[in-house]
Amino acid sequence: GVVLYVLVAGYPAQNLQAAFNLLHKADRDLKTLPGMPEDMPDTYYEMLDKMLTYRWKSRKTAGEMLEDEFVMFHQALEDKNPEREMMRTQSVVLSGTGEKAADAFGFVKFQRSLTFILATLLAKGDLESLLSYIEAKVSTDDSMDSKLGVIEVKDIKSFLQTMGKHTSMAANGCLASINQQDNAQAYDNYSYEYTLLKPFTQADGGNNELDSSTRSVRLSKKAKAAREMMALSSSERVPRKRRSKANVYV
Repeated sequence: GVVLYVLVAGYPAQNLQAAFNLLHKADRDLKTLPGMPEDMPDTYYEMLDKMLTYRWKSRKTAGEMLEDEFVMFHQALEDKNPEREMMRTQSVVLSGTGEKAADAFGFVKFQRSLTFILATLLAKGDLESLLSYIEAKVSTDDSMDSKLGVIEVKDIKSFLQTMGKHTSMAANGCLASINQQDNAQAYDNYSYEYTLLKPFTQADGGNNELDSSTRSVRLSKKAKAAREMMALSSSERVPRKRRSKANVYV
């Protein structure tokens, strides 16, 4: 169901919390999902609702969904003989799907860069402080749900700025590195999965009393890894000016 939604509306990175909240409502209106085209047939929403059934025992199987009217219409359309009872379904053209896919792909690369910058440039204590800022905001904001585990990128930047002023000089370096990433400003309102940072706060299980040379080697390796990842992500990023506009027929 989620895949079917994303194929039509694109990945709702800017409205991920809103989409999550809507899908968990008992009386949800799927037509109001972020990015959903206005002219989709009712049979599409009926099929989507069945596929998004929360309890898997009540959810239709893939084989059963192949007999749904929305699917049957397109099978019949290929034979140029749609049956009369399937006239509720209309074929529509979805424009801009190429740009939506490029946006989603670009943000995946940016999120990976952001995770590596934070995990490699911040000390364990600073990373724990950042997570405490995040979790405090999520727990006090009624519009956010901790089960989703996301927060907007601009909030991450704001927390780093606060930390840089009061507790951590490394936070300033992180913020500068993040802002140097391609399209960094464009992703300010996108939802970042902050749970990706939690594994990096776990103890190594080794000797905490490292000598200065060992600590220096480890920090050098972390910094090198961060630089390599940042360069890789920049080279793989899809430039906005090169995005192609594509139409998809459904």
